[in-house]
Amino acid sequence: MVNFVAKGSTSDLIYGIPEIIEFASDVWTLLPGDVICTGTPSGMGGFVDGQTIDITIEGLGTLSNPAKNRDDRDY
Repeated sequence: MVNFVAKGSTSDLIYGIPEIIEFASDVWTLLPGDVICTGTPSGMGGFVDGQTIDITIEGLGTLSNPAKNRDDRDY
């Protein structure tokens, strides 16, 4: 399996953090610990079954989740 590393910054976003939070809070009730996913940096493809997706926020920590094919999910 090939590992890809994507690096991006909030300065790469089309909309600023305040605008994203304002939009999300108009639609959902945001609670402490909620994560707002904004997508991937330019040039990234989709996830591969079995791949682990690590999201690291400086000063906060890392969130790791395995990718699974839609047909293989347990409901």
